[in-house]
Amino acid sequence: MPLIKKTVIVCVGVALAFVAALTPLAGTIDRAAYDFLLRNIQPASGDPPRVEVIGMDTETLDNLKVPLVLWYGYFAKIVDALASAGAKGVVFDLIPAITIEKFAPEPEREFLVAVKAARGKGVPVFVGFKAGDVGAQMPHPKFLFTVSGIGYVNLFPDEDGVVRRQRLYVMDENGNLVPSLALVTALAEAGKIDQGREFVCGRLGGCDAASKGEVLTDYRVGHGKARLHSFGEVLEAAERGDSAYFKERFAGRVALIGPASDKLPDNHPVPLNPATGQPSFMAGVLIQAQIFLSFMSDRHFRDVSAAHQRLLLLIMALLCAVTSIVVAPMATLIGATIAAVLYIFAMIAGFSSYLVIPLSPMVFSIAVPAVVCGGYRYLDEASRFKVLRRYFGSYVSRSVMEEILKNPGKINFDGTELTLTIMFTDIRNFTALSEKLDSKTTVAGLNKYLGAMTASITGTGGYVNRYLGDGILALYGAPNALPNYGALEAVRGALAMRGELERLNKEGHLFPGVDNLKIGIGLHTGPAVVGNVGCHEKMDYTVIGDSANLASRVEGLTKNYGVDILITESVFERVKDDVEALYVDTVLVKGRVEEVKVYKVISLRTLKEKIS
Repeated sequence: MPLIKKTVIVCVGVALAFVAALTPLAGTIDRAAYDFLLRNIQPASGDPPRVEVIGMDTETLDNLKVPLVLWYGYFAKIVDALASAGAKGVVFDLIPAITIEKFAPEPEREFLVAVKAARGKGVPVFVGFKAGDVGAQMPHPKFLFTVSGIGYVNLFPDEDGVVRRQRLYVMDENGNLVPSLALVTALAEAGKIDQGREFVCGRLGGCDAASKGEVLTDYRVGHGKARLHSFGEVLEAAERGDSAYFKERFAGRVALIGPASDKLPDNHPVPLNPATGQPSFMAGVLIQAQIFLSFMSDRHFRDVSAAHQRLLLLIMALLCAVTSIVVAPMATLIGATIAAVLYIFAMIAGFSSYLVIPLSPMVFSIAVPAVVCGGYRYLDEASRFKVLRRYFGSYVSRSVMEEILKNPGKINFDGTELTLTIMFTDIRNFTALSEKLDSKTTVAGLNKYLGAMTASITGTGGYVNRYLGDGILALYGAPNALPNYGALEAVRGALAMRGELERLNKEGHLFPGVDNLKIGIGLHTGPAVVGNVGCHEKMDYTVIGDSANLASRVEGLTKNYGVDILITESVFERVKDDVEALYVDTVLVKGRVEEVKVYKVISLRTLKEKIS
């Protein structure tokens, strides 16, 4: 493959890896990897403070049978009890957006009084609001100017709807922090209500545009740190004035109050429920508690920056693309596997150190260039193989070629002694004939002749080993084995060549002025060494030995006896039941001590002749 083409394919592979990294699939892969690590790697952070969650559960809703809008009186009793017990703060995951003064003024008044009293005791009370351009909702001014502060209750799920991260604050037009409900919970815990910016930015390591005040929620640290209390049980303790109950459970801690029932529309999917260790749905107030615990932990997850992700993707994709183009497929697969394993180990180590390394850069940088570059390389090699197969098919029959391709391990190319049938063929007086013709005419006629003869050989199971000028060396029984060492197939091939030559002579278009071209064919069956001969620079698959020499000598004898096909006795004994042949002579050929009987081939026997 030319260098320019390789470079283009590498660039295409890398570019498509970047494109793939921008698809929604990348986010799906990264989220799945993050969830898996979150569920399987234990946290190494310090011990965050506890938070007490008072959940408005299904049992309480069923027992009270009072519309939520009328619960202000219940909230008042609990706020009074929490303030008296020395809670650090009370945070409502609720938005008191309407007033009930006209039809139920007493519960509302009790709540406002309780909030003011709690503030007087140094226990801040926060309520929620909903931020956003659409569906925004603020507390009623009556409550807004009574409570210690507000925090937005919005959760920001990922594209799959799962809540994994939260923006702890947003910036208003004056550069002030607008806190989330989880953040006001943290402020109440730290007693930093009036110094929120300094506290928040210090824990996050800065409040800049890059961080956006966003944190990945470490649900692992919430196990045993966010205790859920039934609202009904807490209310009963408040109504009976059980101060010991409240001091034991809430003294020195922040209390979060909010819906915790399937009957209330505030349940969201999370990647890990600390109570079960599995993904599940979780009430919004419990998620707020998990966000608070994550923020108050000693360590926070950090994402690899987008710039570093792109650089990582570029480096890995480039390496994989180049490797897929240059290195052998198996070596590429091994290298890619090692790279993937090392990357996964790096992900695990990073996660243990609170660095979240995305999985998608590794997936796309390996998979996409491998598919593009490896696929192109496969198609390129397939194209070459197609050409090779086409030309190789001109040397052997289709059945032989298919057998070789199907079972290449069974084919011997290493130089082994085999018994096979060797064919030599030659055109009579071709040297004298070619002297009378110009080179272009000679080559054209010779090519047409060799094409017809080769088709006859390969069509009967033979392998054209080489062209010897106007001569042909063909093997029957190598490189693939044939029955009875290929003797009968070789005779059939010789007879097919005779028939093709007759057809060519009738057409009269082989060589101008030559009406009756003659050939000689010699066949011998015997042992010979067959295999690769040569060196690294030049290798040739050939046949060596006395049998090859004898077949060549027998072909030369066809001139002396005026026949076109001569076979040795070793061939005759193997084909005599199927071939009509006549004894010609017993000769002593050059280079041999023993005499050899030779036979001329007449034709194949018919079925009737075989039976008789």
